[in-house]
Amino acid sequence: MAFRLLPGFEQYKGSVANDVTTRDYGDWHGSYQLLGTCIREREFHEQEFEVGTRVNVFVVGRTTGDVWGTGTYSSDSSLGAAAVHAGLLVDREGGVLEVEVLAGKIQYDSSTANGVTSGKKGMTECSWRLKAAPRTVNAD
Repeated sequence: MAFRLLPGFEQYKGSVANDVTTRDYGDWHGSYQLLGTCIREREFHEQEFEVGTRVNVFVVGRTTGDVWGTGTYSSDSSLGAAAVHAGLLVDREGGVLEVEVLAGKIQYDSSTANGVTSGKKGMTECSWRLKAAPRTVNAD
């Protein structure tokens, strides 16, 4: 489970959801938001996902590792190196990213960005695109 720390609120309103009842509560110095489940990079590469699937993955950025493509990466690319290449993480920084599984491309272009050089590669069956995981707060 991934979460994000938030500042506290003056008032918390109770509710009922999924057979769990919470109570109203007064002022508190901190709170958190659940971002949903998240898996690690190794688990992501060990599973097969259908095209269109979006998965939250905990990734550690790195400037080493094989990466092919620019913006859209071949499915056998290192998530950590692609995350640095895409500017979403820096070397050795961890974070939760959303990985969108896409159909493969005929060709992946090479480029250099943020200290990572991606390679050029021919057609693959599957690819993916990275973005920061959604971080919204329901103010209701």
